[in-house]
Parts: sequence; structure tokens; C-alpha cells
Amino acid sequence: MEQNDIRGEAKRILEHYLFHSDNNFVFSISPFGVGPEKRKAILREWHSFERPDIYSNYNGKIYGLEHFEYDAHGRGKKGSLQRRENVKIKQSVEEEIKEKFKDHDSVTSFRELKSKANEEDYKANFVDSFKAHYSKIDEYKDHLSKTFDIDSKDIPIWFIAEDMTMLGSYFVCRNKPKQGAEPAFPLFFPEIEELFLKSKKLEGIIFADNCNKVLTIVKRNKKAVEMLKKHHHYFGESLFFFEPRIASTAIKIFSVKE
Repeated sequence: MEQNDIRGEAKRILEHYLFHSDNNFVFSISPFGVGPEKRKAILREWHSFERPDIYSNYNGKIYGLEHFEYDAHGRGKKGSLQRRENVKIKQSVEEEIKEKFKDHDSVTSFRELKSKANEEDYKANFVDSFKAHYSKIDEYKDHLSKTFDIDSKDIPIWFIAEDMTMLGSYFVCRNKPKQGAEPAFPLFFPEIEELFLKSKKLEGIIFADNCNKVLTIVKRNKKAVEMLKKHHHYFGESLFFFEPRIASTAIKIFSVKE
């Protein structure tokens, strides 16, 4: 991975998903319908950009990558309830610990999210984010075209869709219950698969698993989507989500005077 001119979204993704292996930093990837050269092209030489967030310049060809997040919680006027509640919880915990420290040398504070993760919000949030960014693909292509003086028709666009649901999104295969929880993907659902396959301005999508730190790369075609489902043994099961409970512990440390 070449890390040239990296900042913003690109920097955060690289810092979170890259790991050290054989004296090099690499992604953990799971590809479907995408060969080795294409994987190199969209993942190796990232540069920060704006509209789209990232571009890759591989062997003289420009690829645009636009990142967006989604989760399985409801959304209010100001965005994700999960994110808003998490911020409030952290503030509440800090205030409680500060107050209890007046009378105790160690303090533990517990909280849980009021909003509950669910399958319908998972699907709706992904679709909303996907459509909002897809509507701007012509703008992304035009911006890259003017910057690099190339025909916009020659610029493939990929999405990086990051599941930010706390503790992740999962299902259990009814035919293989002993293998435990498998990661879920929006493309499991027929209406989202149809939306993806009809989105002809998009070359493919990269699902970023925030919890397991794996990039799942899916080419925009029916065979690739079927490969994804088959690999994870998905046969229409309902999704499930762990209920996160947030705990914070603080201990006073006293210096020893000689």
C-alpha cells in the first residue's frame, strides 16, 4: 500500500483497516468477482480527494472511491441515533465519574443505548446512503475528469460502505448453526441486490466491516452477489445484533512520597 498524500477519510480508513504482515502493510480482503489486478487498482495507490473522497492512480488509470457509513439504528433529524446516543453516554459517564470521585477512589459506570438495532433500519439506512451518493456519481466523475484531463467515461467509481453498527451485524445459517455467527451484508436482501445491479454508473462496492476489519469487495454483477451469499451460507435468515452495554472504570492513582 502506497500512502501518498493521505489525509481525511482515506487516512482514517487506512489507519483502521491496514495491518502489518511480512514487512508490509496490507488489507484483509474477501473478493467476489474481482481479480488480483483489479484489487490492486482500487486498493493500492490511494490519494485523498474531495468528491469523491479518494482516488487511486494505478498504471495510469484513475479510479474514484466514495466512502459512506451506515448502521442498524434509527435516524433522527440530525442523523444516526446510535452516534448521538453514544456521544451523550460518554458525556454522562464522564460527569458521573467526576462526581463520584469526590467520595470514592474507584468508580465504574454502566450505560446502554436506548435505540435498538434492527433489520429494517439496517436496510433503510444503507439504501438512503447509497442513493444519496449514487446521485452524485456524475459530479465525482466530472471532478476527476477535469483534474486529470481524462474522459469521465474512462473513470470507474467504487463505493466504500462501512457498517458502523456497534458490535456488528450478523446472521446464523439455519443449515449450519454450529458454525456460529456470520457477518451480514446489505446485498443479502433482494431489494438492495436489485438496486445495486441496476446502478450502472457504479463498477462495484467495498464493504468495510468496522468490527472485524475486513474489506469485502463485490463487482457489480449477479454472479459476484451470488458468490457472496454462497460463501457466507446465507439462505434468507433474519439478521441479529448484539446489544452493546457501555462501561467505564476509573481509579485514582496516588503518588508515593519518599
